[in-house]
Amino acid sequence: MFTHYFKTNEITIFNLMKIPNYMKGLALVLSMFLGYTADVSSQCAPTFSGARCVGSPITFFHNAPGATGITWDFGDGKTSNVASPVHNYTTADTFEACVTLTTGSNVPCKSCITVIVVPNPEVKTELIDSDTQCFNGNIFRYIDSSKAAPGSTLKRVCYNWTDGEFQCFNNPAPGFQVTKKFQDPKGGTYGLTIEIEDANGCIQIEEFPSSVTIRASLGLNFFIPSDEKCDSVEARVSNSSRVSESELKWFEWDFKDGTKNTTDWKPAPNHWYFDQGPDNGWWDVELKVESVWGCRDSIKAKNAVRNLLLDVRIVASKDSTCLSEPEICYSIINLVRKRSGGLDTTYVIPGITGFIWDFGHPNPPTPQRYNNQSLAACHSYGMGPWEASFTYMHPICGNRKIFDTVLVIGPTAAIEAPPQGIVIAQHHRYQCKARDTVQFVNTSTFYHNDPNMWDDDSTFVNHNPLGHYFDAAQHS
Repeated sequence: MFTHYFKTNEITIFNLMKIPNYMKGLALVLSMFLGYTADVSSQCAPTFSGARCVGSPITFFHNAPGATGITWDFGDGKTSNVASPVHNYTTADTFEACVTLTTGSNVPCKSCITVIVVPNPEVKTELIDSDTQCFNGNIFRYIDSSKAAPGSTLKRVCYNWTDGEFQCFNNPAPGFQVTKKFQDPKGGTYGLTIEIEDANGCIQIEEFPSSVTIRASLGLNFFIPSDEKCDSVEARVSNSSRVSESELKWFEWDFKDGTKNTTDWKPAPNHWYFDQGPDNGWWDVELKVESVWGCRDSIKAKNAVRNLLLDVRIVASKDSTCLSEPEICYSIINLVRKRSGGLDTTYVIPGITGFIWDFGHPNPPTPQRYNNQSLAACHSYGMGPWEASFTYMHPICGNRKIFDTVLVIGPTAAIEAPPQGIVIAQHHRYQCKARDTVQFVNTSTFYHNDPNMWDDDSTFVNHNPLGHYFDAAQHS
């Protein structure tokens, strides 16, 4: 007696469905007598789940509850006696996986299924920057040329870094760029895992345990107590940088006024400013360094200290004027020394909180003598020399007062009449010539004219015996 096992694609010798009813019993008896069994392959027909990719796990199942004597042949030389085995194909090819078993009804059964295994996608990436970088300004750029299996396309490419960052790109084009910047100032060596998947559902994973190295940040840090002064101010620097001087190739303190220090690391150098800062009196301080392994870094204290130079002067529209044009207009300037030399006359008084003009006229004072509404003011004078003053209040430099002198004159001109002396009547006639001398004293006055209008606040005039006015020597 022998038994024949039918595959699902074979023709059953006895197809009872096509035999007339009166012959079915006879056919069944005959088949049992001859040892043939009807097709029962559907009772053990195999199925599988999982991606049909090289190296990917595929789980196989049969459809025979209670089966015994199970044997799987995966078609690649490997077998298994597990009811639902998991198998990995190591090459891309077409395989026939078969299961042989005895059903729960004690009927032998064998059935096969075709498995087409496809290649995995290929991970391919290239780092175009150095794999070891300084923390400051670190940047790592990769050109990814990963490709899918023939006939498929890439579905996604993911970069998983050991610092916790995960970058995923869907349906990427070949040769796209991946950029990575590390944020931890402590630095270290970081790994990378790349996972790609194609349209076949095949996944390929590549690990790069020590992909890149970041040198620790130099940890530059310094502190300067904020200070605002007039005429001079000191920047008191406290250096709390993590990096030690032995780790530095060079360093430089730049105080931005032309002064630099390359010798004092800890304690840091202090610095006195005697010029006015370029940003409304404020000075910046910057520290630049380079480590022995070539890492550069810098840090700047913006508006560290403030130094104001208040050299305020009164500018009069006229130092001298006629009584017929008695109005004189005043304005103020702040003469700041330029670092390149000379004076900057465009700089106004920074931070002024109050002011008052005293025109010195009339005397005794009346309200018209004062003005606290405008930094540019005008006043009409009477005859005489007058001293105007400008008082201003400043929260840093305190209260200050400056002066200017102006002169308002006639003009007047006169010649003194001679004294009554010998009088010769016109009708008198003499045999000889009569002579006499008459002296006329000139009492005309002259205007003073002082062209130096920036430091005129100490100018005064004297009257000499001949009636001339002179601009006297200036003094403080």
